[in-house]
Amino acid sequence: MRLILHIGMPKAGSSALQTALAAVRRPLRERGVLYPKGALNHNFLIAGVAPPDRLGRLYAQQYGGDRDAIRRDFDAFWLRIVTDIGRDRPDTVVLSGELLFGPLGDLGPEPIGDLLAPLGARIEIVAYVRRPSDYYLSMAQQRLKASWEIRPVAPIRYRKSLDSALRAADVLHAIPFERERFPDGDVVADFAARFLPGTGDVLRAIAHPKVKPSMSGEAMAIVQDYRRRHHPDANNRFTRDTGLVIRHLARQEAALGGQRRPVLRPEIRTMVDGASSDLRWLRDTLGVTFSGVDYDAVGIEPRVTVTSVDDICVLDPDRKAALEATLAGLDLAAGSPEEKSFRASVSAPTPRKARHRRDADKPRKRRRFPWW
Repeated sequence: MRLILHIGMPKAGSSALQTALAAVRRPLRERGVLYPKGALNHNFLIAGVAPPDRLGRLYAQQYGGDRDAIRRDFDAFWLRIVTDIGRDRPDTVVLSGELLFGPLGDLGPEPIGDLLAPLGARIEIVAYVRRPSDYYLSMAQQRLKASWEIRPVAPIRYRKSLDSALRAADVLHAIPFERERFPDGDVVADFAARFLPGTGDVLRAIAHPKVKPSMSGEAMAIVQDYRRRHHPDANNRFTRDTGLVIRHLARQEAALGGQRRPVLRPEIRTMVDGASSDLRWLRDTLGVTFSGVDYDAVGIEPRVTVTSVDDICVLDPDRKAALEATLAGLDLAAGSPEEKSFRASVSAPTPRKARHRRDADKPRKRRRFPWW
């Protein structure tokens, strides 16, 4: 059996790939490929290899450090995967969890190797990696959804995580995330062609309602101002009202001529790329290079402090003012039409039959595994 473990990196097409794989589980199974059921992705694998304080802010907020609850839920999660594999006896298993990428560097190869070894599979780890400056901008944007603080300009690290993956896997596939290199510019088509030949007719990119377009630089600046005023001490914590503001701004941007991708200031792009000395390791060890990077300039430490979106992004002040003006009539109170619309969009009810099947899959008693 072949096990393909996709570990991201984050902000490199993971949501698009996971959405596509989850949508065609049955056709893939008929072709000998298992994408285990349950959640859209398998990010909860992190709970089987990392201590509770390394699970990331999403699970940290969800569990509040409750070790027993984490272990109980992981036992059930992993049992479903093992059961699916034992039942289907697939030729290929695909697991996808981009939250593994960062912690692998600190944990080393042993925890993930120990978790997967009892499956007796050939392990192939897949990582799509982004150019440092592109990754920096995406993560700066992501951080603003739960914090007003700007991500510092600093090197982007690849080596520790990919070196751990290299030692844990039989094969490591590191692929530059550059859409112009993909078939039709689609990461899903690229994944299918590279790792699941013969599935390209069913495995293709599809829209998912919870995968939102990126914020423009102007929207980022407004969200930062909102978080600083209303949640100054709630960094690394998602709030419902922030989500409502972000969704509102996305709708208003469409009315102002469409979504605009944020643009990193040229000097910031140069600093992030130049500071990321791991780029040379990627090139020399794994053969991964990025278009537009001056490799002769790699290794220069950045010397700049950033505190606002304006410090890192090129902004249109008129567009920002127009977007800000639309917030005046936004009602964030519980029970308002905007709040009800937001709640409905992020928490669609589970159909009764699906809920019944999900409950039936739960183990009747708690199980422990030797690889925990």
